[in-house]
Amino acid sequence: MPRTEGELARAIVAEAQGRACANARLATLAEILVKPELGPNLELGLPVGGN
Repeated sequence: MPRTEGELARAIVAEAQGRACANARLATLAEILVKPELGPNLELGLPVGGN
């Protein structure tokens, strides 16, 4: 638990940064799931799709 205003401010900033990072990761996953042709198989030269 933060004991000073400075600690509280740092905790708030850290929480916001964590949320932003998590949201960016979720957005990337959503993009890959919506457009699987952009996934890692394309970079590896593997066939695209689930077959």
